[in-house]
Amino acid sequence: MRRCSIVLIVLLLTAAPILRAQAPPPAAPQAVAGDAARLAGLLEASGFKYQKAGDGVWLLDFAASNGKAIRVLVATSGGLVVFGTTVKAATKDAVTRDDLRAINRLNAEVDRVKVGLDDDNDLFLRVDLTLRTLDADDLKVNASQVAATAEKAAAALAPRFALR
Repeated sequence: MRRCSIVLIVLLLTAAPILRAQAPPPAAPQAVAGDAARLAGLLEASGFKYQKAGDGVWLLDFAASNGKAIRVLVATSGGLVVFGTTVKAATKDAVTRDDLRAINRLNAEVDRVKVGLDDDNDLFLRVDLTLRTLDADDLKVNASQVAATAEKAAAALAPRFALR
Protein backbone atom coordinates (compact mmCIF):
# COMPACT_ATOMS: atom_id res chain seq x y z
CA MET A 1 0.00 0.00 0.00
CA ARG A 2 2.80 2.38 0.94
CA ARG A 3 4.64 1.59 -2.30
CA CYS A 4 1.46 2.26 -4.33
CA SER A 5 1.07 5.65 -2.61
CA ILE A 6 4.68 6.59 -3.38
CA VAL A 7 4.25 5.63 -7.04
CA LEU A 8 1.06 7.68 -7.24
CA ILE A 9 2.77 10.73 -5.69
CA VAL A 10 5.71 10.45 -8.11
CA LEU A 11 3.33 10.19 -11.06
CA LEU A 12 1.36 13.23 -9.92
CA LEU A 13 4.53 15.28 -9.39
CA THR A 14 5.88 14.44 -12.82
CA ALA A 15 2.51 14.99 -14.48
CA ALA A 16 1.75 18.28 -12.69
CA PRO A 17 3.66 20.51 -15.13
CA ILE A 18 1.91 18.81 -18.03
CA LEU A 19 -1.50 19.15 -16.40
CA ARG A 20 -0.89 22.84 -15.64
CA ALA A 21 0.07 23.61 -19.22
CA GLN A 22 -2.99 24.70 -21.11
CA ALA A 23 -3.54 24.86 -24.78
CA PRO A 24 -3.89 28.43 -26.02
CA PRO A 25 -7.50 29.53 -26.42
CA PRO A 26 -8.90 29.10 -29.92
CA ALA A 27 -8.47 32.11 -32.12
CA ALA A 28 -11.51 34.26 -32.76
CA PRO A 29 -13.10 33.57 -36.13
CA GLN A 30 -11.52 35.72 -38.77
CA ALA A 31 -13.53 37.18 -41.56
CA VAL A 32 -13.25 34.83 -44.47
CA ALA A 33 -12.05 36.70 -47.53
CA GLY A 34 -14.84 37.08 -50.02
CA ASP A 35 -17.74 36.32 -47.63
CA ALA A 36 -19.52 39.56 -48.46
CA ALA A 37 -18.94 39.11 -52.19
CA ARG A 38 -20.23 35.53 -52.07
CA LEU A 39 -23.34 36.52 -50.13
CA ALA A 40 -23.96 39.44 -52.50
CA GLY A 41 -23.84 36.98 -55.40
CA LEU A 42 -26.32 34.69 -53.65
CA LEU A 43 -28.67 37.60 -52.99
CA GLU A 44 -28.46 38.56 -56.66
CA ALA A 45 -29.19 34.96 -57.72
CA SER A 46 -32.11 34.71 -55.27
CA GLY A 47 -34.16 37.29 -57.15
CA PHE A 48 -34.93 39.24 -53.96
CA LYS A 49 -34.89 43.01 -54.05
CA TYR A 50 -32.45 44.12 -51.40
CA GLN A 51 -30.63 47.14 -50.02
CA LYS A 52 -27.02 47.17 -48.91
CA ALA A 53 -26.91 48.51 -45.35
CA GLY A 54 -23.18 48.20 -44.71
CA ASP A 55 -20.19 45.96 -45.22
CA GLY A 56 -21.57 42.43 -45.27
CA VAL A 57 -25.09 43.60 -44.32
CA TRP A 58 -28.22 43.71 -46.50
CA LEU A 59 -31.91 44.34 -45.88
CA LEU A 60 -34.79 42.46 -47.49
CA ASP A 61 -38.39 43.67 -47.28
CA PHE A 62 -41.31 41.23 -47.24
CA ALA A 63 -44.99 42.21 -47.30
CA ALA A 64 -47.07 40.96 -44.39
CA SER A 65 -50.71 40.04 -44.94
CA ASN A 66 -51.74 43.17 -43.00
CA GLY A 67 -49.84 45.36 -45.48
CA LYS A 68 -46.94 46.17 -43.15
CA ALA A 69 -43.39 45.49 -44.23
CA ILE A 70 -41.26 42.88 -42.52
CA ARG A 71 -37.61 43.83 -42.81
CA VAL A 72 -35.17 40.91 -42.66
CA LEU A 73 -31.52 41.67 -42.07
CA VAL A 74 -28.99 39.39 -43.76
CA ALA A 75 -25.39 39.67 -42.57
CA THR A 76 -22.17 37.72 -42.90
CA SER A 77 -19.02 37.57 -40.81
CA GLY A 78 -16.50 34.89 -39.97
CA GLY A 79 -17.98 32.39 -42.42
CA LEU A 80 -21.48 32.65 -40.93
CA VAL A 81 -24.68 34.12 -42.32
CA VAL A 82 -27.36 35.51 -40.00
CA PHE A 83 -30.95 36.22 -41.04
CA GLY A 84 -32.94 38.18 -38.49
CA THR A 85 -35.75 40.56 -37.67
CA THR A 86 -37.38 42.08 -34.62
CA VAL A 87 -41.05 42.05 -33.69
CA LYS A 88 -41.51 45.15 -31.57
CA ALA A 89 -43.02 45.00 -28.11
CA ALA A 90 -46.22 47.03 -28.19
CA THR A 91 -45.72 48.11 -24.56
CA LYS A 92 -42.79 48.30 -22.20
CA ASP A 93 -44.62 46.23 -19.60
CA ALA A 94 -42.76 43.34 -18.06
CA VAL A 95 -42.87 40.11 -20.00
CA THR A 96 -45.40 37.75 -18.46
CA ARG A 97 -45.37 34.02 -17.96
CA ASP A 98 -48.01 33.75 -20.65
CA ASP A 99 -45.71 35.63 -23.06
CA LEU A 100 -42.86 33.24 -22.31
CA ARG A 101 -45.15 30.24 -22.69
CA ALA A 102 -46.34 31.55 -26.09
CA ILE A 103 -42.74 32.17 -27.19
CA ASN A 104 -41.77 28.63 -26.19
CA ARG A 105 -44.73 27.21 -28.11
CA LEU A 106 -43.73 29.26 -31.13
CA ASN A 107 -40.16 27.94 -30.89
CA ALA A 108 -41.55 24.42 -30.97
CA GLU A 109 -43.85 25.11 -33.93
CA VAL A 110 -41.53 26.87 -36.36
CA ASP A 111 -38.76 25.32 -38.37
CA ARG A 112 -35.23 26.72 -38.55
CA VAL A 113 -35.92 29.99 -36.71
CA LYS A 114 -34.76 30.85 -33.18
CA VAL A 115 -37.27 32.96 -31.28
CA GLY A 116 -36.26 34.93 -28.21
CA LEU A 117 -36.33 38.22 -26.31
CA ASP A 118 -33.63 40.88 -26.51
CA ASP A 119 -32.58 43.26 -23.73
CA ASP A 120 -35.47 45.64 -24.57
CA ASN A 121 -38.05 42.81 -24.40
CA ASP A 122 -38.51 42.96 -28.16
CA LEU A 123 -38.99 39.60 -29.83
CA PHE A 124 -36.14 38.61 -32.12
CA LEU A 125 -36.20 35.96 -34.83
CA ARG A 126 -32.92 34.61 -36.15
CA VAL A 127 -31.40 31.89 -38.32
CA ASP A 128 -27.64 31.23 -38.25
CA LEU A 129 -26.04 29.28 -41.11
CA THR A 130 -22.63 28.50 -42.50
CA LEU A 131 -21.95 30.53 -45.63
CA ARG A 132 -19.81 27.76 -47.12
CA THR A 133 -22.85 25.49 -47.58
CA LEU A 134 -25.42 28.17 -48.48
CA ASP A 135 -26.87 28.43 -51.97
CA ALA A 136 -29.44 30.83 -53.45
CA ASP A 137 -32.34 28.43 -52.78
CA ASP A 138 -31.34 28.06 -49.10
CA LEU A 139 -31.04 31.82 -48.83
CA LYS A 140 -34.59 32.25 -50.16
CA VAL A 141 -36.03 29.58 -47.86
CA ASN A 142 -34.38 30.95 -44.72
CA ALA A 143 -35.11 34.63 -45.37
CA SER A 144 -38.74 33.77 -46.19
CA GLN A 145 -39.00 31.59 -43.09
CA VAL A 146 -37.86 34.47 -40.85
CA ALA A 147 -40.45 36.79 -42.43
CA ALA A 148 -43.25 34.20 -42.15
CA THR A 149 -42.34 33.51 -38.52
CA ALA A 150 -42.39 37.25 -37.75
CA GLU A 151 -45.96 37.45 -39.00
CA LYS A 152 -46.93 34.30 -37.11
CA ALA A 153 -45.26 35.61 -33.92
CA ALA A 154 -47.05 38.96 -34.13
CA ALA A 155 -50.38 37.14 -34.50
CA ALA A 156 -49.67 34.62 -31.73
CA LEU A 157 -48.46 37.24 -29.28
CA ALA A 158 -50.87 40.08 -30.10
CA PRO A 159 -51.50 42.57 -28.66
CA ARG A 160 -48.24 42.50 -26.66
CA PHE A 161 -46.04 42.26 -29.76
CA ALA A 162 -46.69 43.73 -33.20
CA LEU A 163 -45.03 44.15 -36.55
CA ARG A 164 -43.46 47.59 -36.90
